[in-house]
Amino acid sequence: MAKGGYAWTLDGPLPTIEDHSLAKHEVLRAYLVNYLRILAQNPNSEGIRVTLVDGFAGGGQYQTPAGSTVGGSPLVLLEALEEARALVALDRQQRNIRKPYTIHAHVHLIEKHAGTKTFLDRVIADSADAHAGNTTVEVHHSDFHKKLPDLLKDIQARQKKNGRSVFILDQYG
Repeated sequence: MAKGGYAWTLDGPLPTIEDHSLAKHEVLRAYLVNYLRILAQNPNSEGIRVTLVDGFAGGGQYQTPAGSTVGGSPLVLLEALEEARALVALDRQQRNIRKPYTIHAHVHLIEKHAGTKTFLDRVIADSADAHAGNTTVEVHHSDFHKKLPDLLKDIQARQKKNGRSVFILDQYG
């Protein structure tokens, strides 16, 4: 069973998300949006490279107790990226900054359970935000601790200058 008590299967029901996880996802979204907006405040900057790592990604979707479908942390990250991009453009427009600003994002989603990773692959394939310009998403079937050295090498190779990384390491159970 993946992510503690949660299980995702292609033909089964979505796991039910708990209120504390919904609140955590809102905090994560708000943090990432505000973080990226703050980084974009320099009027001379043309952009940033950011790597987002979700070390315990899960299946990417849940059902609320009321029965609606909501995104898990992988979709929260992708939605926050798009929200930040839109708000940065608006911020710069309001400040009369004509130089465009680009957020180049590389997102690593790590899931160690094969069935959950298969479900997450489908969620990502269906997500418009995962296919947005300047966004690259990689879904890895691995244990986070085993994958970490490769992730760090990748980050160092791609972000020699003007790069930031955010790691989400929220294990369940």
